[in-house]
Amino acid sequence: MYPPPGCWPANVDLDTLDIFKPVPEALRGQYDVVHIRLLCLVIPNGDPTPVLDNILTLLKPGGYIQWDESDFSRIYCPSSNPELVCTNLEEMREWVYRVPLSGLGGVSNFKWIRELGKIFQSRDIDIIEDGLFAHEDDPTYAYAWTTMHMMGLGELVSVAGKGSKEVHELLERAAGEARHGGSFNMNLVSVVGRKAGSV
Repeated sequence: MYPPPGCWPANVDLDTLDIFKPVPEALRGQYDVVHIRLLCLVIPNGDPTPVLDNILTLLKPGGYIQWDESDFSRIYCPSSNPELVCTNLEEMREWVYRVPLSGLGGVSNFKWIRELGKIFQSRDIDIIEDGLFAHEDDPTYAYAWTTMHMMGLGELVSVAGKGSKEVHELLERAAGEARHGGSFNMNLVSVVGRKAGSV
């Protein structure tokens, strides 16, 4: 999905990496900063440490790592409209946990996301920031976030819902609540740390 190499700036190189395999020798200890995000749907058995260990081999001593994740462990459905009860959004949330996420097996254990700072510390990473950011603090951002999730839910309903008319109708009702101030949210966890050693 990369643009053709002729479109890349001179200081940019794009490649792919299997994060579950050892990092190639040519990449070890080469980076001052590594930023990873949104791996929660591929972390097996709720244990990100093998991935983190691979990532850390990319960093120079004293290098920085930032890991951002959507907190799938706690999807919630607030409303900016005090007269709206998000009944259908809540039911949609329960369906997401019950059907598509439970079908992921060990990947559906998301408890590690809120423990990412402690996991960093277990690898001797000095924590610079360990933040939990709520999207409903900014109504405009919450609306954009919900719109994005509703599109994703449409895909989930088509695939995991297996053409169920009932689930499609639930999604339509949930979308109606979103248009009137309901939200389908999850917080963002962002942890920044520094690898031991000096540059």
